[in-house]
Amino acid sequence: MMKKAFNKHMKTKSSSGITRKAEDDLVPTGSPLNNSAPVGAALGVSTSFVMSAPTHNKRGTPRSQSLTDTVTVPAPTVDVTCPICYEQYSKQAPKIPRVLSCGHYFCEECLDLVCTASNHAIFCITCKQQTLIPTAGLSGLPVCNSILEAAALQKSNAANIPTSVTPPCTPVVSSGLNSASPPPSPAMATTQPLLSIDSTDTVSVVGTGHNVSAICEECKVRNATVYCYNCPGSLCTDCCNASHVSTLQQRHQRVPVQHVPKRRFYCKEHPSHSLDLYCQNEQTLVCPMCSVVGSHRGHNVCGIEEAASEMREKLGETLKESQETLSSLKDSYSSLCDLCATSESAIEKASLKIQDFFAQICKAAAEREAELLAEVVKQSEINTLRGQVDAVASDISSLKRVVAESRTLLTGTSDLELLWEKESLIEKLKMATTTQSTKPCLNKVPLVQLTDITQSIKGVGEIFMRLCSLNLGSGKDGALIVSSHIVLDSDRWYEFSSVTVTKTGILTAQAWDGTTKGNFQIRVLNTLKIEQGGVIHMTGKGYLGGGFVTESTQGVAFQGESTWGVGQQATEANGGGGGGGTAHPDHGTTGGGGGGHGVSGCNSELTSTAEDVIGGSGGLPYGTPDLSPPHMGAGGGSGHPFCADTTSQQQAENPQESENTLRGRGGCGGGILCICSTRIDNSGIIVCDGAPGEPATPQTFGSGGGGGAGGSIWIQTEVLHNDGLISCSGGEGGACGNPNTGLCGNGGMGACGRIRLDTLTTEGQGAVLPEPHTKKLA
Repeated sequence: MMKKAFNKHMKTKSSSGITRKAEDDLVPTGSPLNNSAPVGAALGVSTSFVMSAPTHNKRGTPRSQSLTDTVTVPAPTVDVTCPICYEQYSKQAPKIPRVLSCGHYFCEECLDLVCTASNHAIFCITCKQQTLIPTAGLSGLPVCNSILEAAALQKSNAANIPTSVTPPCTPVVSSGLNSASPPPSPAMATTQPLLSIDSTDTVSVVGTGHNVSAICEECKVRNATVYCYNCPGSLCTDCCNASHVSTLQQRHQRVPVQHVPKRRFYCKEHPSHSLDLYCQNEQTLVCPMCSVVGSHRGHNVCGIEEAASEMREKLGETLKESQETLSSLKDSYSSLCDLCATSESAIEKASLKIQDFFAQICKAAAEREAELLAEVVKQSEINTLRGQVDAVASDISSLKRVVAESRTLLTGTSDLELLWEKESLIEKLKMATTTQSTKPCLNKVPLVQLTDITQSIKGVGEIFMRLCSLNLGSGKDGALIVSSHIVLDSDRWYEFSSVTVTKTGILTAQAWDGTTKGNFQIRVLNTLKIEQGGVIHMTGKGYLGGGFVTESTQGVAFQGESTWGVGQQATEANGGGGGGGTAHPDHGTTGGGGGGHGVSGCNSELTSTAEDVIGGSGGLPYGTPDLSPPHMGAGGGSGHPFCADTTSQQQAENPQESENTLRGRGGCGGGILCICSTRIDNSGIIVCDGAPGEPATPQTFGSGGGGGAGGSIWIQTEVLHNDGLISCSGGEGGACGNPNTGLCGNGGMGACGRIRLDTLTTEGQGAVLPEPHTKKLA
């Protein structure tokens, strides 16, 4: 019947004057967009293949599971749809197929979209050859009549195919399953039959796509060879036979996995078009319409196979790093467990000794007993160890899941699925690999020293005689009068008989140098007096702020330093240290985050709402209100200077000039100030503020650094008369270089520090910022 239709169609073409040569001229051989197969051969000539199907006896039951039937399948048809919009050609505008001078043809509507700005020429999207537009416009281009006739003939043949016959059941798949058999329709597993077969009709198989696993979903060991539409799932031959035993199970639709239609994803902008290409500019899947007339027009586009190959290579490298991190985490976990066990054993022994001693002393020793027990736990830092153990165990579990998911995606999914899921997978791998607990510092965790505890117990009688009294020292360093700027050594206790800071005097100590210092401690046997205008300070003497960067117009600035260590190039907080600012070629720069201490530091100012613009985060709070122990304030993150490409070269030639030119560094945190005196008369300033963030270079697109956090002030005195200021405030964020441009921002303000006052009597109208932690001396 189909051959008769084909002969009739060929005679009609001859009588209408359309020759095969003319048809070949209109449809170039081997064209990637236009099918070059003869129209008549595609519409009437059919081929045959062997399809696994059961034969039935007169009662309708299967006679054998290894027999096959011959099924007629149509030969490849001429593509009668436009290769740009994928809509069928028509004799009516605007879907009339128009032929270009190169021989390729497209619908009139799509040609109108790809016309040049002058509307005098069209460049073929297949071969890039130019075609001049006639004076009459696109309607003056020749019409491809052979394609119109092919479309009409295919539509006529499709209307004659019956659809009311229910397909026969597929037999149980055995090891001898015919791999050449074509797949049935995915809809065969539903209640509505979409496939009709008889001795004279052709077969039309249409797949919507399924997620097929490369590994058997039942045994999880052998490779999958069969896909069952009813279960649904991928199975190996043994599991398929074992799970399809009953009569109902043997009726399941099963095909070789290579014949299951692949999953397809469709474009949001063009829902009728599948995502068959990959845009290298924006790293995303696109459809042909997007690459021709859509938002990705003019971008570098490649096939999904090429993009998937590159992605597999990148993911393989990331996966290798994750596996190395996993191995390192396991070693750290083992070391932490051993260290934790040792510390717990030491705590137990120390606690038993302390409890045995305090069982023999009077009721007055109860408070000291509790303090010593707390000191044991504090020295061992057992809570820190336990927290690290839990954190590393959680990281190992998370990383195992991510690694397993990565392996499954790399080996058991299609190229399209790999590219579709790549962003979420890469993000998970980065998050799991850059976890904070990856490299715990094992050698910085002190163990309980039993000898120290024993010495404390031996001297406890003397301690209780002066319980909660002041340790004023001996006054061996004599009287000190400060009338100028004096800088003392850090990390030692000074013991003065008296101290007077005049209205022109400034008393301070050495700043933190990255290893030591930053701690000013004085004992005064009699009176510490600060006149109006006099200053005792450790402002900006604490943890260092983030340094400047030289990465041209992109990159991330440095975090501020904190108890977590030296800052890195990252926007996230470094514990208490503020995060660094960033630079973007299109959106300018952002400032550094303020350092944290008593509270969180402030985030940097953002001048753009773009998603890829990220400012430095404010530092996190740390320490305790009672200053046990006291901490220095954390540094602010640096703002990005948005320097020119020549900066690195200039720095190499003149490092000092480059350092002075590049600005926007984060402010340093406040230091530690401990004062123990019989009486304190303050009319001046006692301050441990954080330093302000450095402003950016004026008239540039640079952003300011984050302010440093306030430090710690601990005062012990019988009488505190305060008419001045006691402060541990955070430093202001640095100003941006040019606020009128909207392309740079100010740094975040640093957080306040902590203050503790141990007194018998407090007098005066002075201010204490922030609110102090107070304790009454006995």
